[in-house]
Amino acid sequence: MFKKCALAAAVGLLATGAVHAQQRTLADLAAVPASNTLFISGATAPRDLLVGAGTNSICNAGTKSIFRQGIPGTPGNTIRLYGIVCQGNAASGLSGQNIAIYYSPLGSGWGVSPVRRGLQLPRLNTASCPAGVGNATDTGENCTLNDTAVQAVPDVGVSDLSKNVVGVSPNVPTVSEIDAEFGASGIITTATKNSFALPMSSSELSSLTENATGGTVFAVTLNAALRNALIARTGIYPTSVVDGATTYATLSKAEIAGLFQSGNAAAVNPAALLGIPAGDFGVCRRLTGSGTQAVANQYFLNNPGSSSVGGSFDFASFANDDNAPTYAVVENIASSDVNTCMGGSGYRMGIVSIENAPPAGGGFAAINGVAPTKANVRNGVYDYYSEQVLTRNTLSGGKLSLFTGLDTQLSSSAVCSNAAAMVLPGVTVPAGSEACQMRSSRVGNQAGVNARR
Repeated sequence: MFKKCALAAAVGLLATGAVHAQQRTLADLAAVPASNTLFISGATAPRDLLVGAGTNSICNAGTKSIFRQGIPGTPGNTIRLYGIVCQGNAASGLSGQNIAIYYSPLGSGWGVSPVRRGLQLPRLNTASCPAGVGNATDTGENCTLNDTAVQAVPDVGVSDLSKNVVGVSPNVPTVSEIDAEFGASGIITTATKNSFALPMSSSELSSLTENATGGTVFAVTLNAALRNALIARTGIYPTSVVDGATTYATLSKAEIAGLFQSGNAAAVNPAALLGIPAGDFGVCRRLTGSGTQAVANQYFLNNPGSSSVGGSFDFASFANDDNAPTYAVVENIASSDVNTCMGGSGYRMGIVSIENAPPAGGGFAAINGVAPTKANVRNGVYDYYSEQVLTRNTLSGGKLSLFTGLDTQLSSSAVCSNAAAMVLPGVTVPAGSEACQMRSSRVGNQAGVNARR
């Protein structure tokens, strides 16, 4: 009798475990209480990290479902909104409970002042999603493609670099820029637009909590036509560099800055500037408010930067540089839209983080002869990268537990599987993860601002 009872109990435990390991459903997502829910807004560059390894690290294996809703923006752009539900593990601080992470990657600026000011932002609308389980990975829209989002105030923001950079000019868009960038009426409310268009004050910046998480490696991406033309150049300087098994076209930081600088007459004739055959040239950039764009503004054009460095320059934009047939500028809502833009005709150059695959036949540029690899970042010879931050106001209860768990995981070697993510100096990593850890930081390229752990 005892053996039968023990066996029945064991079977019951197995059955219970099997139920707990099941992938969560839309009904589960909708039923997660607010106390177990975290709404994150901000940068698009860490999308693969947050939707993938970052949330994987706080979920029990096999229980995670991803729901993704596309919202039409400007022509050729889609705003992607995420709802992620799973059973939390010990790292989440809510072990065994269903947890929800909503993520709206609108650009780094949208993870700073909206969090501090309590502004409503678009969030995935579960009413637009199908019943049942979601995708196990980020494999496309499984919710209705429409402009009906839920408006909610984010709990947490994620930014590609410090609040002190993305919260001020030139990284704060105007109301007209927001309208042009997001297109569809109602995606961004009038009250939010009017507030977001105002740069943050020093008191607002100082009162917003900022946690450094990890590094993100960025690159200049080239389409096949531009990559091949650059490698074929002749002259006294090397036109390519081999790193590992990859051959990279190489450009100097000064050449790239010349092409990205607004109003630079040389940029109107990139063929002459680069010594390549004549042809249409296009820049695939990000919109104002994007962290990817803010990093490029600062890295290539010192904007914003120290006043002792002789001034700074504006990045080329659609409004002021799209008037020449050989120089088109396309502003994109998300990194995925930059990738689409790179498929255009002629020579194309863009800015992305390195988990984004270059166009077919194209590649990333080596800057000053150094390829954009994690090894080169670790060794301090490639410095086009930034330190990401999480921003928040006061959190409590389950929200604080979720934030603490996610912050800890995004700062650890758990993120090393992402192609662009690195661990900051000073964070303890286990043996075998050293190659994913930076030996240096970008203090000099963050206008003297750096959030330390």
